[in-house]
Amino acid sequence: MRGSISRRSLAAGLALAPIVAPELVRAAGTAQSASLLGLTIGIDAYADLRPLARAVDDAETIHGRLRDLGFQSRCLPNAKRADIVSAVQTLLERANDQSIIFIYYAGHGLEVNGVNYVTAVDTTNQVETFEQSVIPLNGLLGSISRTNPRRVYVVMDACRNNPMPANASMAGGNLAALQVPNNIYMVYAAGSGEFALDDLGAADRCANGVFCRAFNSELNPDTTFDNVVKATRAKVAGLARRVGHSQHAAIYSQCEEDLTIRGEAPRVQVVPTAGSGVISSCHGLVIAVSRFTRGGSEAKPEVLEAPPNDLKVVSSALASAGVKVRALLDPSLAEVRAELKMLVAFEADKKLIYLSGFGLYVKAGSGRELIFPTRDHMSTGTEIQRSSVLSLEELVHSVYDDHRLTLICSDCGLPQRDEFR
Repeated sequence: MRGSISRRSLAAGLALAPIVAPELVRAAGTAQSASLLGLTIGIDAYADLRPLARAVDDAETIHGRLRDLGFQSRCLPNAKRADIVSAVQTLLERANDQSIIFIYYAGHGLEVNGVNYVTAVDTTNQVETFEQSVIPLNGLLGSISRTNPRRVYVVMDACRNNPMPANASMAGGNLAALQVPNNIYMVYAAGSGEFALDDLGAADRCANGVFCRAFNSELNPDTTFDNVVKATRAKVAGLARRVGHSQHAAIYSQCEEDLTIRGEAPRVQVVPTAGSGVISSCHGLVIAVSRFTRGGSEAKPEVLEAPPNDLKVVSSALASAGVKVRALLDPSLAEVRAELKMLVAFEADKKLIYLSGFGLYVKAGSGRELIFPTRDHMSTGTEIQRSSVLSLEELVHSVYDDHRLTLICSDCGLPQRDEFR
C-alpha cells in the first residue's frame, strides 16, 4: 500500500521546514525550451518509511506512455531528495509559456505542521534531519507555476494515510489544505485517510498499482484530461469495492480551459443527450420547496414561483444524462429525511442533491447556521420551528458516511440580513 500526503506533525522542538525548496527558486526558462515536458518519480526502497512494491514500476509505465505521446520525459526510480530537486530544476529551465508539464509521483507523501511534503528514498523519520530530506509540495507547485507554463498536470499516486512506522519520532496531525496555483490540475490517487491499493489480492499479477493501471488504460490523448481522470476515478472505485476497499481519487484543479494531456482542444467531446447515460452510476435527489409559513398560524404562506419549474428542468436534465432521479415538491421534513436515507442506501459511485427554495441564516452559538424551511415549517415572530427545517449541517452529515462522491447544489435565495434568531 502507498503512503500519503496525509497526516504527520513533528514532536515539539522541530522548526517548520521552508515552504519553498531553496534549490527551486532560481529563474526558469533559460535553457533549451520544449512544449511537452514530463517527469515521473517512483520510490519503493525507503529506508525509514514503509517500503513499497510497485511505485517504481508505475513511474516507468507512465514514463513510457508519456514518451509515446510525444513528451520529453525523464524517469527517476528510487531517487534521493537531491536528485528530485535537480530533475525539477532542469525541467523548469526548459519550460516556457507554451509548455505542457506532466509530473507523476508514486510513493509516500506526508504532512508536518500544516505543510504537505513529497518524500524521497532517503527521507528520514527523525526530527533532527527530517526537513532536509523532504520537498514541500506547495513550494514545488509554486515554483512550477512561476515559470508560467500553459498547463501543469500533477498526479500524486500516493495514499492519504500515515506512512510512518509505529516507532517514528513524530505525532499525528490532520491533512493540510492544498494550495494549487492557477493552470495546475492535480489529482491524488486516494482521498483523505484512504490507502491507494497496490494490488487486488494475492492472485493479482499486474506489475502496476490499481490507480496506475486504471489511469494508463483510460489515458486517451483525444479527450480532456479531466474526463480521463474522472473515468479513472470511477474505475478505481469499482475495482476497490471488489476487494472490500474504499478508494476515491481526489481532484484539485485551478484550470479554466479543458484541454487534453498534450494541451490541445479535445477531439472527443462528451455531450449529454437524451438517454445517453454519460453520468454513469449516479443517483440524484431534487428537492423543491415553494411554500412555507412565516409569522404564525394566522399568517399567509410564503410562496416562491421558481422552485416547481426548477424541479422539472433539473430533474429532466439529470435524467437525460443518465442520472436516476427522485424528485420532491414541497415535502415535509420527515419526507426529506426518508429520501436521504434511501439515497445513502443506493449502490452508486456518485450521488447528487439539488435544493431549490428559500434559505435562511440563523444564529447558532457564536456563529451562524444555514437552514432550509420545508413545507410544514411555521415560524412565530422571529422564532424558528426547528422541527420543520433542514440544516445544511444535517444534510452533509446524513450523506457523509456514504464515502462516495456527493455533490450538493443549493439554488436557494438568502436574506440580506439575519431575520431570525
